[in-house]
Amino acid sequence: PTTPRINNYKNRFSVRAVKFFMDGALGSWGASMLEPYDDRPTESGQLRMPEKEYRKKISRWVKNGYQIATHAIGDRANRIVIDAYRV
Repeated sequence: PTTPRINNYKNRFSVRAVKFFMDGALGSWGASMLEPYDDRPTESGQLRMPEKEYRKKISRWVKNGYQIATHAIGDRANRIVIDAYRV
């Protein structure tokens, strides 16, 4: 992590979280799904980063004292995030 930590700024403000985005939205067929979309059978969405890279990144942030938040809409993206959080 290269972001400076804001910790207890004047006893009012602390930032100890980082947010990742694993996929897009349903309406644009960007949410990463396990099965193709019904209305677009050639699409199953897309991941914003490979699973291995995501696990590596969240591990580094957690080791540096940050809480992880992740945007995941599709069932494939959610499975990856939940499995990574369980470790």
